[in-house]
Amino acid sequence: MDLSIFEYLPVSCDIDLSAPSSPTSQIFDIDDEIAQHDSDDDSSSVSDSDPVDQRVSPAVGDTEIVDFGTADQPRELRIGSDLSTDERDSLIQLLRAYLDVFAWSYEDMPGLDPSIVQHRLPLLPHARPVKQKLRRLHPRWSLQVKEEIQKQLSVDFYQWSSTRSGWPMSSLFPKRTAK
Repeated sequence: MDLSIFEYLPVSCDIDLSAPSSPTSQIFDIDDEIAQHDSDDDSSSVSDSDPVDQRVSPAVGDTEIVDFGTADQPRELRIGSDLSTDERDSLIQLLRAYLDVFAWSYEDMPGLDPSIVQHRLPLLPHARPVKQKLRRLHPRWSLQVKEEIQKQLSVDFYQWSSTRSGWPMSSLFPKRTAK
């Protein structure tokens, strides 16, 4: 086969090497004002605008605890201690205004869809379960675990059902009647 009939033309393509616009290109202040970037930030190279480097990371440094609750029910939030007094006061005022947004306990989440927080194990239905060695918690931790479970049970956080059939556990184990 004679390939000389094909004409090989050089292929050219324009590639834009400028950084794509990112969500951090405009930084919003608390008062919804757009803070302008410094002019030297615009002259950064393409490698500086890597999206991996622009991830939000938790604040590193000293924090202070601000309590928004009462003596019997503390509601603590941590804020940076390097803020000026004006910034600190305005942040605390903003947090107090939106205090109802935070979920402090399980009672604050009644409309939470269980499919969001439900864990499912991908088990094979035909596989036999393997009995494992009993592992005990340290006594120091077992009290904390029991308290947390009691809190969750008191607000009906768990849906007790058999994982294989979907039937409630109470129907599998009928109540004993006194004879």
